[in-house]
Amino acid sequence: MRGPSFRWILTNCLLIGLAAGLLSLFVLMLQHDQVIAQEPIKAILVGETVAVGLIIVLGIANLIEYVGRYWNDNRR
Repeated sequence: MRGPSFRWILTNCLLIGLAAGLLSLFVLMLQHDQVIAQEPIKAILVGETVAVGLIIVLGIANLIEYVGRYWNDNRR
């Protein structure tokens, strides 16, 4: 059975990052009466940092799984 494609993983990570950025922007707006112009950019950057981190972690996990499958197929 094949796992999800890399494009699917990448899209989901970017969507999660965008959602995290919007959520942190919402939290910033709740904390302050008005948001300074740079803070929304910081919030989106935090979300995209989360997305890039997820892409890296899932990419490494995908690579480990691929190497494990290759190793098991060639041991037989």
